[in-house]
Amino acid sequence: MRNKIIALVIILLLVVATGCAPPTRITATALHREYRDDVIKADLMYGGKVLIVSGTVISRGKTGGKGYVLLDSGYVEGPGIWSMTLGIQCNFNARHLTDLIDISAGQTISVKGKNTGLRFYHVVLENSRIVTKNEINKKGGVDDK
Repeated sequence: MRNKIIALVIILLLVVATGCAPPTRITATALHREYRDDVIKADLMYGGKVLIVSGTVISRGKTGGKGYVLLDSGYVEGPGIWSMTLGIQCNFNARHLTDLIDISAGQTISVKGKNTGLRFYHVVLENSRIVTKNEINKKGGVDDK
């Protein structure tokens, strides 16, 4: 009996260690703020993890065979005409490109993807997909730190 309990504990630890934990929910504004405030701390908290990020779409498009959505962080860098809105860049593989058909600027959406950290000015999520409101409501609301 004792060996079965030990084996069960080991299996549970392996499941948690291999990333089977539920994704962290956060807004685009809060995630980008975490990276602006302290990139090292943010990478330790969110780097390599699957996140569900909610925010307002700035743009969508396709580059390098991947589709992408840029979520607004509420932060603008640079002066005047050279200014650039920074955000969360959510990259979609070919199999999820159809998710982007009905997405447009100004729309509020939630995206699930693996955080690869800050690249240039954007926090980047890879292997993204759109998350429905029903999926979020089943698991609770979106955290806004």
